[in-house]
Amino acid sequence: MSAGSVLLAIPYASALALFCAELGGWFKLRRVSVPQIREGCWIFGIAVTYATQLAMVRYGALNGAPALPQWRLEMPIPVVWLFTAHSDVIDVAMLCCGAAQTYALIALYRSKPSMRAVAIGAAIIVAMSLAAPALTSGDVYSNAGYGLLGTVASYAPPARAFGGTFSAINRWWGVPMVASPYGPLWLAIDRFITAPWPSLLEKILALRVFGALCFVALAALFRGSGLPSRIVAITLLNPFLAFQFVANAHNDIFALAAIAAAAALTRARAGTSALLLFTVGLVKLPYVVLALPILNRVRPVLWRSALALSAVALTVAVSWLAGGRAYVRALLAHASPMESLVLWHAFADVVALAIVVSALFTGRRYLTAVWLLPAIGGFSPAFVFPWYLAWGLPYALSRHRALGYLLIWLPFISALVDQQAIHLWRILFVFPLVVVLALRAGADRRLATAT
Repeated sequence: MSAGSVLLAIPYASALALFCAELGGWFKLRRVSVPQIREGCWIFGIAVTYATQLAMVRYGALNGAPALPQWRLEMPIPVVWLFTAHSDVIDVAMLCCGAAQTYALIALYRSKPSMRAVAIGAAIIVAMSLAAPALTSGDVYSNAGYGLLGTVASYAPPARAFGGTFSAINRWWGVPMVASPYGPLWLAIDRFITAPWPSLLEKILALRVFGALCFVALAALFRGSGLPSRIVAITLLNPFLAFQFVANAHNDIFALAAIAAAAALTRARAGTSALLLFTVGLVKLPYVVLALPILNRVRPVLWRSALALSAVALTVAVSWLAGGRAYVRALLAHASPMESLVLWHAFADVVALAIVVSALFTGRRYLTAVWLLPAIGGFSPAFVFPWYLAWGLPYALSRHRALGYLLIWLPFISALVDQQAIHLWRILFVFPLVVVLALRAGADRRLATAT
């Protein structure tokens, strides 16, 4: 096992350490002290730190070390990647902003802010996301390309470049562009969203608007299904969700909204709920597994098992019929084993699958399990992409405490795992420090109160 493999395994080991500590009873949430100030101040703080993050992303996208090629600077919306100028400073600043946002969400979760203040804050955050001047992922460019190609060609893109301004897609993703890892339903939706718009920038903005609508729909479904208003508040004011699913326009938000709708239907219309799970699997294949815990409320157990198996089997069958071998090859092409590090990833996968099955049949939810679930279907064993952190949301949906824990910590943990400016000091020192601080309260059970 190489030294690099050991270092990159530390994030997996940190998540596993927290989960094992919770299983052993050593992990308890500590009540963090927050000052009693007006809700507007916390919301203002989130907006300011979010604007700061967007500015840093823009700076990183336009200032490389070494200097960036001209085509990167001319992209309709530039994308930040590795080797940005002053990356250590940006890394520290991003972590500080994420920590401040998590702290503000803790305060808002306790204070139960008025929905009027939440709506105003959310409108500001969404507006900033729609106008975000840079990206941390080029996925929105690939989605624009898939919209141009159509379903069949997206799984086996032709060896020719797009013309005109669309050449930016191939500049980033190569020729032929990367085959789509998404399900056939998403490719159809993608084409529907982007087809009416003639320019690349307009297609990107259309995907952002769709992400914003799904983001608002997710919060509305939370509110309509009876979740506490404080959960709705930290969803709408969550800069992680706004950035990854509006600014970066990742399609996970559509799947998450559909899963939230399925969760609301599990008691009254279990069959419809399972059908919705089948559809989210046609958006991103791992979601049909990640979402299975929402069926835990279905009775009897035999009917629950039948619905779960049917959703998975139907997803696989329709995916094969619609995408065939080309879809399978596209999925495999995104897998990138890295020496012995793949063992860490495989072990995390096994643990995550066991957690999902346990939740489906026992209803038990572990708070720290949400950091292991992103391993399911994660293409690279080297790190977890930040937007994968939302993959824990279906698991946490039926437990208010688990859902609140996940939503509150998303801004900081996403900054912690973001590979855009990851440094050796973050892997060697920050990850272990986070684990130590998280376990500190376990020594004194009197501190074991909910966040």
